[in-house]
Amino acid sequence: SSTVTLTLPDVQTWDADHIFSPMVATYSNNQLNPCNLLAVTVTNNTGSALQIHQIVMTATTSILCGTATVADCNTETPYVSAIADGSKDLTLDCGNTEIAAGGNYTFYVSVPGVSNEHFRFRVLAENGDTKYTFDVNSNASGITLTQNQLVPVPVELDGTTSNSTKTFWGQGTEDDPFLITCYDDLEAFRTLVKAGTNTTYVKNNNVYYRQTCDIDASSTTWNCSGGRFFGHYDGGNHYIKLSLSLSNGGLFGYLYGATIENLTLNGASVSGSSATTFGTFCNSALYDASANEYTTLRNCTNNISVTSTSSSTTSSYLGGIVGLVNASTKVQMINCTNNGTITGNKNSTATTYYIGGLAGWYKGRISDCTNNSNVSGANNVGGFVGRYNGWVSFNGTCTNHGDISGKQYVGGFIGCATPEFTITGTMVNKGDITGTMYVRGVVGQVASGASNPINISGDIVNEGSVTGTGGYVGGIVGQTNSASACNISGATNKGAIQGTYDVGGIVGYTLGVGTVSNCYNSGTVRATGTGTDMGLGGIVGIVYSGTRTVENCRNTGNVTADAGNNTLYAGGIIGLVRTGTTTVNNCAVNGVTITVNKCFGAAGIVGANKGGVNIYNSYFNGTITTIGASTYAVGGITTSNNTGTINITNCYVNIDLGTDNAGLNYATGFGSMAFRYTGKGTVTVTNSYANISTTKGSYAHSATTTFNISTGELAAAQTVNGESCTTLY
Repeated sequence: SSTVTLTLPDVQTWDADHIFSPMVATYSNNQLNPCNLLAVTVTNNTGSALQIHQIVMTATTSILCGTATVADCNTETPYVSAIADGSKDLTLDCGNTEIAAGGNYTFYVSVPGVSNEHFRFRVLAENGDTKYTFDVNSNASGITLTQNQLVPVPVELDGTTSNSTKTFWGQGTEDDPFLITCYDDLEAFRTLVKAGTNTTYVKNNNVYYRQTCDIDASSTTWNCSGGRFFGHYDGGNHYIKLSLSLSNGGLFGYLYGATIENLTLNGASVSGSSATTFGTFCNSALYDASANEYTTLRNCTNNISVTSTSSSTTSSYLGGIVGLVNASTKVQMINCTNNGTITGNKNSTATTYYIGGLAGWYKGRISDCTNNSNVSGANNVGGFVGRYNGWVSFNGTCTNHGDISGKQYVGGFIGCATPEFTITGTMVNKGDITGTMYVRGVVGQVASGASNPINISGDIVNEGSVTGTGGYVGGIVGQTNSASACNISGATNKGAIQGTYDVGGIVGYTLGVGTVSNCYNSGTVRATGTGTDMGLGGIVGIVYSGTRTVENCRNTGNVTADAGNNTLYAGGIIGLVRTGTTTVNNCAVNGVTITVNKCFGAAGIVGANKGGVNIYNSYFNGTITTIGASTYAVGGITTSNNTGTINITNCYVNIDLGTDNAGLNYATGFGSMAFRYTGKGTVTVTNSYANISTTKGSYAHSATTTFNISTGELAAAQTVNGESCTTLY
């Protein structure tokens, strides 16, 4: 037998000749039950003419609209076999049809057989400037229908069934919100918000609004600058089309503990040259003692591109959703999306210029949000946030698809962050990141601040390339510059990472205390410039100071220092431990080529130690190649160039020293496990092994040889290329 699908939307246009509902028939007990018809008659008993805007009919049990399947269509007994997607609410858009005083209007609704069914009607009407909301419970005793019946349902509109208000339909409560049904309602709402003082409509955390349709408000420039809103605005999954300007601000001027949700903003691109605080949804979220702790933006989408060409040195805050979150308040963004390109002046010299796909300057939570467009500017540029200030938290699944570019403090998610903040859940950067200094796939810089913890954990992934023309460049974090504990766990970098100095697959530069754990880098890591005591590492570029632990990390990305800088150190895990004590445990470098040109040191795990380093349960399997004269030291695990100590325990090296004008042809010294300059610290090696392969160079390990360091088989000092070397391990 054939079937057809009948679909009736839950919002219909009032039409007296139309029978509403797909419930054309029901079938039970092997008998076809044709539908029943309700003749709903709306009577105006108010004594004045009414313009009927909308009627909402709600059933207790019956399905009034939706999608139904009709089976056996080619027989004499078709029947409705199932309701695939139905609703008990039927909305009639009446288009302000007038019912004169004492007049009436009838429409028809089909229903199946029902027992003791009750129907409730809400009628939105107006007379001049007065809006009426009528709530009518019809047939109080209930209706019972079997089949083929036509039953009248009276709906009488009078003073006992209505509440009137001068501005909006509804009562402004959570269960009965004020309704924004058209442009005129939205304009009335804007006027109230801009004034910002009415405690019934705007200056009240317990006032509720709901938008009932898409609204085009783009015929004039929207101006809500300085406007204050404390309440709840539910866009009802509709859009507002706006014509915005930087000087007049976004949809809202200021939000105080407000909630904006289920709303999309459309409109033409916005551009201007003035220093500004601007976000398409709100310019600023501010604090008020009478307001809720959090301002909430939930299920909000921006489709408007924003460009500021301001060259002013005055602070500016530019965001796809919010411009500025005041330090005294907090915002939570949940499932918000930016699709607009956000562009600041790339030549600005202002250090207080903050640009983000979601927010310029932010404090609070971000959950399950997405940026799909490019974000660019000078300083403090992020795919999500230009700068985090104070307590912040990421969780859920967050994704950046846009390319992010700037000068300093540039990141796929955050340009610059100050303690304390936490990242959990899943974060994926798919965009390419470019800048000068403090550039990374996730966080550009964690700036100095109070001794609050910084925790980055979960499934954190960078897939885009990260390129800096200066230093402090990392796949996940460019620089952690704080005495606070900074812990990074579960991060993965897959993109190519390149900078001048202090470059790392996960972190470029770090100081203080904390742990980098369970991280993985597969992207190439390259340093191209000059500097003093600089690092290049597969996981961490440089540990500048403090007490750090790197554990359970793996690097399979090649490490290349190609600028001819003899004060740079390259390592498969860490480039340089400058001061303090660092522990490396259970780390692996596999299938990697480390290539250095005129560097002070290169090694499979830690390029050089100038403080103290303990390396446990780790291995290097790869190639170390030196190019150009004056690469001073090469070690299978590390090298020492200071008075600190090196402890190597349970480690393994399988190292190929290369051929064809490579290998140690230009190296001053080599140690199968560690190379130590004369008088530079102490080295202790326990239960560790090395296998060295080479076909070029004149030194003791000139062929493939296995060394059992645990038995004390230490190589003596020797001459390499005519130069005297110190202790080799």
